[in-house]
Amino acid sequence: MRYRTKVLASFVGLALLTNAVLLAVDYALSSRQLRHRIESQVLSIAAAGAVAVDGDLLATLGSATDQGSEAYRDLERHLRSVRDANRRPDVHVKYVYTLHRDAADPTVVRFGVDAEEPGPDKSNLGDVYETPEGFVFNEDAPLVFPEFSTDKWGTWVTAQAPIRDRDGRFVGLLGVDVAATDVLDAERRLLISGLLAVLAALGLACLVASLLARRVSRPLAVLRDAVHAIGEGKFDTTVEIRGTDEFAEVGRAVNRMTVGLLQRENLKGALARYVSKDVTRDVLSGHEVRLEGERRRVTILFADLRGFTSLAEKAPPEEVVTMLNDFYARMIEAVMAQQGLINKFLGDGLMAMFGAPRRDVRQETHAIRAAFAMQRAMADLRARWSESGGGPRAASMHMGIGIDAGEAVVGNVGSDERIEYTAIGDTVNTASRLEQETKRLDGVEVVVSRTVRDAAGDRFRFRGIGSLAIRGKEEPVEAFVPEEDAAPR
Repeated sequence: MRYRTKVLASFVGLALLTNAVLLAVDYALSSRQLRHRIESQVLSIAAAGAVAVDGDLLATLGSATDQGSEAYRDLERHLRSVRDANRRPDVHVKYVYTLHRDAADPTVVRFGVDAEEPGPDKSNLGDVYETPEGFVFNEDAPLVFPEFSTDKWGTWVTAQAPIRDRDGRFVGLLGVDVAATDVLDAERRLLISGLLAVLAALGLACLVASLLARRVSRPLAVLRDAVHAIGEGKFDTTVEIRGTDEFAEVGRAVNRMTVGLLQRENLKGALARYVSKDVTRDVLSGHEVRLEGERRRVTILFADLRGFTSLAEKAPPEEVVTMLNDFYARMIEAVMAQQGLINKFLGDGLMAMFGAPRRDVRQETHAIRAAFAMQRAMADLRARWSESGGGPRAASMHMGIGIDAGEAVVGNVGSDERIEYTAIGDTVNTASRLEQETKRLDGVEVVVSRTVRDAAGDRFRFRGIGSLAIRGKEEPVEAFVPEEDAAPR
């Protein structure tokens, strides 16, 4: 789920929950107040109506035959006036009637005068009143039933008040019924109005939440796009988020990070011009660079230009530097294509190492292939230098290469101020001496030791040139010339 959607859902959910709680609380309070108001009104109607009833006249009604008497009709008209006067929009009285206890059985309650017109809802004088659950025959004071009362005519809010004669004696109860459906309808209207208010508030909350979510997520989208661009290597990416909030602080932090990454990338590019990618990776990884070494099998290649010194004495310095840069660019390309490391530049020559710092089980083969590629590149350079003004001197330049393989101490040497990754040992010296032997061997540009020849196996054809007396070594070194026309494997 997108962050903007989460924010929107959170705002809407919070608004919905808040409004639902408010609606529940408001509905409960309003419903209670509504019932209390209606109950108070019904109770007031009953109390006032009971006082207005002629108790002495009511006391004269004793049997069902009295329903046709003038006293019954007078009381009936009075109760109807009470009923009709209280059929208002705020409270609608349905029934007004009197009740009294049975003279023979006080537990039985009977109807007295009923204000209803003749019909199925009319209760006659003396009819038994089927008391609802929770009914109380209270002769002392007016009361309203706390719960809805239910009888065969329906469910009601019922209030009763005692009727007394002129001497204060109790002669009956005045009952007033208001349909409970009126109360429920009023509560339903309250609920509907509350729900409509909630929906309106929810719609407004959705609108505000959408605007806020868009505003909040906009800087996040900017940060996301910037991080994606940085992840793709676009370290010049900047984030523009104004303000003082957390997003703006993150944006400024990202900008500082990109500056550091750009500097790191520039440093990485600069280092890669001097050392291998593996060494560069170790340096930039933050690992401690230790001045120590290890004994490892490596293959060492030495190369040196023939005739460049005399050419450099005649040519302008700018041209000399340009030619050397061309030379090193092509040589570096050839060596690195075969997993080699340019260990150092030696004026108009170089030393390359295979098998370190990354181990390489085919290092001898890679070194020979790099030598062939270097010689091809040298041929291209000779032709170009000759055509660009180098003349016969440029056309006569050649390059000698010597390769040996064996154990050497490989690692970082130097001091805390400056270190160099290099190889030290007899293998290095032998490779250097083999390169120097190419100066006196006519037509020979690449010389390898037997160690290299044996390790390369049948991947190349080799021509033996005998044993060479190498300065600094007691035993002669058996040397070979690899031939490039062999099918590579």
